Amino acid sequence: MSNYLKPLLDFISSHDGINDKGNLSELITSKFSLTQDRSVYYCADFALRFSSSQSESFGNTVLSLSNLQKVDDRPFIVCLVTPTKNYPILANSTFLKKLAIALKSCEKIIFEGASMALTSLESSRE
Repeated sequence: MSNYLKPLLDFISSHDGINDKGNLSELITSKFSLTQDRSVYYCADFALRFSSSQSESFGNTVLSLSNLQKVDDRPFIVCLVTPTKNYPILANSTFLKKLAIALKSCEKIIFEGASMALTSLESSRE
């Protein structure tokens, strides 16, 4: 995980149960020196938007495409604030695609590694 996301995610989880997206956004803005543009808070490393719900499920967060385009070059996280827990969710398509590509690469490496191990095991039995 990136050096700048871990402290953010740790800070978000350290405030589980805060149940107040306004208060949480103020704390995070202050701690990470974020700039606010409408409902989006951002810095050079990531962008963040807060949403609240009484449960883990929530409706679509509507954000204008022009506003999202401004920060699509970095991870965009929606932080769902609930009464008991805060849920950071990666939301922008650019990074979801990068994550999917990375996972496919990992699957390929794991598969190739397992195939090589089986081949090596079979060779040693002969």
